[in-house]
Amino acid sequence: MSKPIPFFITNAFTNDLYKGNPAAVVFLDHDLPFSTLLEIAQNFNQPITTFISPSSPSTTGDVRSKNFRIRWLTSSNEIALCGHGTLASAGTIFSVQDLTGNLEILNFETTDGRVISAQKVENQVEISLTSATIEEPDDETQERIRGIIRRGLKKDDTLVRFIGIGKKGFEKFLLVEIDVQDDLANREIDHSEFLKTGYMTNIVTSRPSFPGSSFVSRMFAPSVNVNEDHVCGSAHCMLVPYWTQKLGVSGNGFMRAKQVGPRGGELDVVWLEDEERVLLRGEYRVVMKGELWV
Repeated sequence: MSKPIPFFITNAFTNDLYKGNPAAVVFLDHDLPFSTLLEIAQNFNQPITTFISPSSPSTTGDVRSKNFRIRWLTSSNEIALCGHGTLASAGTIFSVQDLTGNLEILNFETTDGRVISAQKVENQVEISLTSATIEEPDDETQERIRGIIRRGLKKDDTLVRFIGIGKKGFEKFLLVEIDVQDDLANREIDHSEFLKTGYMTNIVTSRPSFPGSSFVSRMFAPSVNVNEDHVCGSAHCMLVPYWTQKLGVSGNGFMRAKQVGPRGGELDVVWLEDEERVLLRGEYRVVMKGELWV
């Protein structure tokens, strides 16, 4: 017999109904086959569908914290990390009274054994993610990527200032800095070009052309059916260390980052270099709730 499964749609990195990055957040009290999870994600047709289920109680006995298991699915496959799906899930839990109680810290356990912590900071949620290390590819790869970026941004004279690839868990991530004069926010995009890079997560970034932000970015992942991710948390695992070093930011001061695609969103970020972590803070907006019958 079918039973109701609660779900929410929550926008991450915004408090606006029509901005930020939406995620479906589905709360399971029992395991479902992967094929069923994928069909559910396809039905929701959101940038990400996050599945949350109970985990083992905290070994510290701290009633302020609670452990959950977490999985992230696009409409085509499961992915290893989704920052906006995690922040949306945490925001949902903190917003729903019967899920929250006196919780202050949430620990999300991934299928590969990692733990992502989240806490509420005033009207924002803060999540902690592993930071990425970046290396420059060989000259031939750089030249190939430079051509793809110019065609993808539909601007033949795009000035590419840096090309980097992720290491140690971020091998599928590509980061490209372009000049501020190339106007990243208003570029018309040929998403098919980003299928040719060989990377799943294609991050394009620049200095902002407006005050109030340290850097701006857009992210394209057409190989997993995400032509453009509205606000990508995991991309900032690369962006935050890169811009911290480039801008000479010292200490643990937060920078303001903005993703400048059609929906867009804002987040506050900091790199804890010694701990190899980045902290991402953002607002959230629960926009829908309902029951799924499976």
